[in-house]
Amino acid sequence: MESTFQRCEIDKVNVSLPFGKTQVELDLSGINTTVLEPRFVAGLDDEKGAFFQACDSPIGANQLKESIESGDRVAILIPDATRPFPSHRVLLWLMEAIDHVAKENVVIINGTGSHRGNTPEELIAIM
Repeated sequence: MESTFQRCEIDKVNVSLPFGKTQVELDLSGINTTVLEPRFVAGLDDEKGAFFQACDSPIGANQLKESIESGDRVAILIPDATRPFPSHRVLLWLMEAIDHVAKENVVIINGTGSHRGNTPEELIAIM
């Protein structure tokens, strides 16, 4: 599989790195540095359609609706604010895919790992 990063040598001594909603400026004077820059790949034309196709035809497993019964309790893990993931879209699609499960049987867990807990504002942005 081809790497999604490309290697490039830099001569400049100042680098700006994305950090949350801001940038962190680094002075790399006198340091032998190699920067890996992302090679952006086009997204899916129909994300929602691809999501439901994966739910209906998973590789090596039953369909999602066959795997989860209406009386089951379901835990959904979403990433914290440090991970760039469209939780707000995927969560809506997932809730639609498991609409046969009672909402009171669904719990959403914010997976922070060793990161700090998210603020209420971050949780709203995530969801």
